[in-house]
Amino acid sequence: MPRSRSTIRARPKSRRASPRKRPGAAASLLILECDPAKLPAQPRTFAADLESAARTLAPRARTFRVQAETRSGLLADLGRLRADVDRFGVVAMVAHSNATGVNLTADGAVSWRALAEWLAPFSPRTLVLVACEAGRWVAAEPLFEGIPSLKELYASPVLVNDQQAACIKLLIPHLLNGRRLRDQDRRAAQLVNFLLTRGIVLRRTRRDFRNPGVLEGAVWTIGEELAKAVLHRLGQAVR
Repeated sequence: MPRSRSTIRARPKSRRASPRKRPGAAASLLILECDPAKLPAQPRTFAADLESAARTLAPRARTFRVQAETRSGLLADLGRLRADVDRFGVVAMVAHSNATGVNLTADGAVSWRALAEWLAPFSPRTLVLVACEAGRWVAAEPLFEGIPSLKELYASPVLVNDQQAACIKLLIPHLLNGRRLRDQDRRAAQLVNFLLTRGIVLRRTRRDFRNPGVLEGAVWTIGEELAKAVLHRLGQAVR
Protein backbone atom coordinates (compact mmCIF):
# COMPACT_ATOMS: atom_id res chain seq x y z
CA MET A 1 0.00 0.00 0.00
CA PRO A 2 1.50 3.39 -0.92
CA ARG A 3 2.29 5.68 1.97
CA SER A 4 -0.08 8.58 2.32
CA ARG A 5 1.41 12.02 2.10
CA SER A 6 1.47 14.63 4.82
CA THR A 7 -1.86 16.05 5.89
CA ILE A 8 -2.80 19.45 7.22
CA ARG A 9 -5.43 19.85 9.91
CA ALA A 10 -6.59 23.40 10.42
CA ARG A 11 -9.17 24.98 12.69
CA PRO A 12 -12.20 25.85 10.54
CA LYS A 13 -12.65 29.55 9.94
CA SER A 14 -15.68 31.18 11.45
CA ARG A 15 -18.26 32.32 8.89
CA ARG A 16 -18.68 35.56 10.78
CA ALA A 17 -15.00 36.41 10.76
CA SER A 18 -14.11 39.38 8.60
CA PRO A 19 -11.02 38.96 6.39
CA ARG A 20 -9.94 42.43 7.49
CA LYS A 21 -9.68 41.29 11.10
CA ARG A 22 -7.27 38.42 10.82
CA PRO A 23 -5.39 37.69 14.05
CA GLY A 24 -1.82 38.90 14.26
CA ALA A 25 1.10 36.61 13.55
CA ALA A 26 1.72 36.14 17.27
CA ALA A 27 -1.70 34.44 17.53
CA SER A 28 -0.90 31.75 14.98
CA LEU A 29 0.30 28.22 15.70
CA LEU A 30 1.90 25.58 13.51
CA ILE A 31 2.11 22.06 14.98
CA LEU A 32 4.47 19.65 13.23
CA GLU A 33 3.81 16.00 14.02
CA CYS A 34 6.99 14.43 12.67
CA ASP A 35 6.95 10.86 11.35
CA PRO A 36 3.69 10.08 13.21
CA ALA A 37 3.90 6.34 12.47
CA LYS A 38 6.89 6.10 14.84
CA LEU A 39 5.40 8.18 17.63
CA PRO A 40 3.80 6.36 20.60
CA ALA A 41 0.53 4.70 19.60
CA GLN A 42 -2.27 6.23 21.66
CA PRO A 43 -5.99 6.93 21.14
CA ARG A 44 -5.04 10.61 20.85
CA THR A 45 -1.58 11.80 19.94
CA PHE A 46 0.26 14.50 21.87
CA ALA A 47 0.06 16.75 18.81
CA ALA A 48 -3.72 16.29 18.69
CA ASP A 49 -3.91 17.23 22.37
CA LEU A 50 -1.88 20.39 21.67
CA GLU A 51 -4.24 21.31 18.86
CA SER A 52 -7.28 20.74 21.07
CA ALA A 53 -5.78 22.81 23.90
CA ALA A 54 -4.99 25.68 21.53
CA ARG A 55 -8.51 25.69 20.05
CA THR A 56 -10.14 25.60 23.48
CA LEU A 57 -7.92 27.98 25.44
CA ALA A 58 -6.84 30.31 22.62
CA PRO A 59 -9.88 30.27 20.28
CA ARG A 60 -8.85 33.41 18.38
CA ALA A 61 -5.57 31.88 17.23
CA ARG A 62 -5.16 30.34 13.80
CA THR A 63 -4.06 26.76 14.43
CA PHE A 64 -2.67 24.33 11.87
CA ARG A 65 -1.43 20.77 12.42
CA VAL A 66 0.79 19.09 9.83
CA GLN A 67 1.43 15.35 9.91
CA ALA A 68 4.85 15.03 8.30
CA GLU A 69 5.05 11.55 6.81
CA THR A 70 7.20 12.00 3.70
CA ARG A 71 9.61 14.75 2.74
CA SER A 72 7.89 15.49 -0.58
CA GLY A 73 4.49 15.67 1.08
CA LEU A 74 5.80 17.91 3.84
CA LEU A 75 7.37 20.28 1.32
CA ALA A 76 4.07 20.51 -0.54
CA ASP A 77 2.09 21.15 2.65
CA LEU A 78 4.51 23.79 3.91
CA GLY A 79 4.40 25.47 0.52
CA ARG A 80 0.61 25.74 0.68
CA LEU A 81 0.78 27.03 4.24
CA ARG A 82 3.35 29.65 3.25
CA ALA A 83 0.95 30.98 0.64
CA ASP A 84 -1.86 31.28 3.20
CA VAL A 85 -0.01 32.39 6.34
CA ASP A 86 2.72 35.05 6.29
CA ARG A 87 4.32 33.83 9.50
CA PHE A 88 3.64 31.81 12.64
CA GLY A 89 4.18 33.31 16.06
CA VAL A 90 4.57 29.84 17.62
CA VAL A 91 5.81 26.63 16.04
CA ALA A 92 5.46 23.42 18.07
CA MET A 93 7.06 20.15 17.03
CA VAL A 94 6.48 16.61 18.31
CA ALA A 95 9.21 14.23 17.19
CA HIS A 96 11.89 11.70 18.00
CA SER A 97 15.28 13.38 18.20
CA ASN A 98 18.68 13.50 19.86
CA ALA A 99 21.50 16.01 20.24
CA THR A 100 22.48 15.76 16.57
CA GLY A 101 19.13 16.00 14.79
CA VAL A 102 15.47 15.09 14.44
CA ASN A 103 13.45 12.43 12.61
CA LEU A 104 11.50 14.89 10.50
CA THR A 105 9.81 12.38 8.19
CA ALA A 106 9.79 8.63 7.62
CA ASP A 107 12.26 8.94 4.73
CA GLY A 108 14.98 10.83 6.52
CA ALA A 109 16.33 12.58 9.59
CA VAL A 110 17.77 16.09 9.44
CA SER A 111 20.24 18.05 11.53
CA TRP A 112 19.08 20.87 13.78
CA ARG A 113 20.71 23.31 11.36
CA ALA A 114 18.73 21.84 8.47
CA LEU A 115 15.51 22.05 10.52
CA ALA A 116 16.21 25.75 11.04
CA GLU A 117 16.32 26.18 7.25
CA TRP A 118 12.91 24.49 6.94
CA LEU A 119 11.33 26.71 9.60
CA ALA A 120 13.02 30.05 8.89
CA PRO A 121 10.57 31.10 6.09
CA PHE A 122 7.74 31.11 8.67
CA SER A 123 9.63 33.58 10.92
CA PRO A 124 8.56 32.01 14.24
CA ARG A 125 9.15 33.97 17.42
CA THR A 126 8.81 30.92 19.67
CA LEU A 127 9.67 27.26 19.18
CA VAL A 128 8.22 24.59 21.48
CA LEU A 129 9.88 21.22 20.93
CA VAL A 130 8.50 18.02 22.42
CA ALA A 131 11.56 16.06 21.39
CA CYS A 132 14.39 14.40 23.28
CA GLU A 133 17.50 16.55 23.89
CA ALA A 134 16.11 19.40 21.78
CA GLY A 135 16.90 21.86 24.56
CA ARG A 136 20.60 21.02 24.62
CA TRP A 137 23.15 23.67 23.75
CA VAL A 138 24.29 21.86 20.59
CA ALA A 139 20.70 21.57 19.36
CA ALA A 140 19.43 25.04 20.29
CA GLU A 141 22.40 27.04 19.03
CA PRO A 142 21.92 26.20 15.31
CA LEU A 143 18.19 26.91 15.62
CA PHE A 144 18.86 30.44 16.87
CA GLU A 145 21.58 30.93 14.26
CA GLY A 146 19.39 29.70 11.40
CA ILE A 147 16.11 31.43 12.35
CA PRO A 148 16.72 35.20 12.69
CA SER A 149 13.20 35.84 14.04
CA LEU A 150 13.52 33.29 16.87
CA LYS A 151 13.43 34.86 20.35
CA GLU A 152 12.76 31.91 22.67
CA LEU A 153 12.75 28.13 22.67
CA TYR A 154 11.10 25.71 25.11
CA ALA A 155 12.51 22.19 25.13
CA SER A 156 14.10 19.52 27.28
CA PRO A 157 17.87 18.98 27.39
CA VAL A 158 17.29 15.32 28.33
CA LEU A 159 14.97 12.51 27.30
CA VAL A 160 11.31 13.47 27.47
CA ASN A 161 8.00 11.66 27.14
CA ASP A 162 4.41 12.86 26.73
CA GLN A 163 3.74 12.87 30.48
CA GLN A 164 6.85 14.90 31.26
CA ALA A 165 5.89 17.47 28.61
CA ALA A 166 2.27 17.80 29.74
CA CYS A 167 2.88 21.36 30.96
CA ILE A 168 3.34 22.42 27.33
CA LYS A 169 -0.39 21.92 26.76
CA LEU A 170 -0.95 24.94 29.00
CA LEU A 171 2.12 26.87 27.90
CA ILE A 172 1.16 27.15 24.24
CA PRO A 173 -2.32 28.68 24.78
CA HIS A 174 -0.70 31.05 27.28
CA LEU A 175 1.72 32.23 24.58
CA LEU A 176 -0.98 32.45 21.91
CA ASN A 177 -3.01 34.74 24.16
CA GLY A 178 -0.11 37.18 24.19
CA ARG A 179 1.05 36.47 27.74
CA ARG A 180 4.52 35.86 29.09
CA LEU A 181 5.52 33.93 32.16
CA ARG A 182 7.34 35.87 34.84
CA ASP A 183 10.68 34.32 35.81
CA GLN A 184 9.46 33.31 39.25
CA ASP A 185 6.30 31.72 37.84
CA ARG A 186 8.30 29.84 35.21
CA ARG A 187 10.72 28.49 37.81
CA ALA A 188 7.84 27.41 40.03
CA ALA A 189 6.19 25.62 37.08
CA GLN A 190 9.47 23.91 36.21
CA LEU A 191 9.88 22.71 39.79
CA VAL A 192 6.33 21.37 39.99
CA ASN A 193 6.71 19.63 36.64
CA PHE A 194 9.97 18.00 37.77
CA LEU A 195 8.53 16.86 41.11
CA LEU A 196 5.44 15.35 39.47
CA THR A 197 6.95 13.83 36.32
CA ARG A 198 10.78 14.03 36.63
CA GLY A 199 10.61 16.06 33.42
CA ILE A 200 12.72 19.11 32.58
CA VAL A 201 11.53 21.81 30.18
CA LEU A 202 13.90 24.77 29.78
CA ARG A 203 13.36 28.19 28.25
CA ARG A 204 16.30 29.34 26.16
CA THR A 205 16.49 32.81 24.63
CA ARG A 206 18.60 34.44 21.94
CA ARG A 207 20.49 36.29 24.65
CA ASP A 208 21.81 32.95 25.94
CA PHE A 209 23.67 32.42 22.66
CA ARG A 210 25.21 35.85 22.10
CA ASN A 211 28.96 35.32 21.90
CA PRO A 212 28.82 32.30 24.23
CA GLY A 213 32.34 31.13 23.52
CA VAL A 214 33.61 27.59 23.35
CA LEU A 215 34.12 27.33 27.10
CA GLU A 216 30.54 28.27 28.02
CA GLY A 217 29.16 25.84 25.46
CA ALA A 218 31.36 23.08 26.87
CA VAL A 219 30.19 23.83 30.41
CA TRP A 220 26.55 23.63 29.33
CA THR A 221 27.18 20.33 27.55
CA ILE A 222 28.85 18.80 30.60
CA GLY A 223 25.97 19.98 32.81
CA GLU A 224 23.43 18.45 30.42
CA GLU A 225 25.25 15.12 30.47
CA LEU A 226 25.25 15.17 34.28
CA ALA A 227 21.52 15.93 34.30
CA LYS A 228 20.89 12.94 32.02
CA ALA A 229 22.85 10.67 34.34
CA VAL A 230 21.05 11.91 37.46
CA LEU A 231 17.61 11.50 35.88
CA HIS A 232 18.52 8.01 34.69
CA ARG A 233 19.47 7.01 38.24
CA LEU A 234 16.28 8.56 39.63
CA GLY A 235 14.24 6.61 37.12
CA GLN A 236 15.88 3.35 38.17
CA ALA A 237 15.40 4.14 41.86
CA VAL A 238 11.63 4.66 41.59
CA ARG A 239 10.97 1.49 39.59
